[in-house]
Amino acid sequence: LTVLPSEDDVCGSIQKNCDPVKEVRRTAARVTKLCRESYGIAPEIEVVDCTQDADAAVQFTYVPHHLRYMLAELLKNSCRATVRR
Repeated sequence: LTVLPSEDDVCGSIQKNCDPVKEVRRTAARVTKLCRESYGIAPEIEVVDCTQDADAAVQFTYVPHHLRYMLAELLKNSCRATVRR
């Protein structure tokens, strides 16, 4: 189930309450699937949330598509290098 941000949470492609940990986990799952489809195996991608409790309520304003694109490229390159070792 995908929950879309409300109109109050976005301004164009900018999301006022972007959750980077959620985006990383979603992107890691997608890259793992792509790696398995391409190479037959995929390394485990461990996502560690280092957010301090005091910062948990702070809004992160960003463009989720840009974040997902950058993460996907980094993770795809890392997976490919790991699999080809």
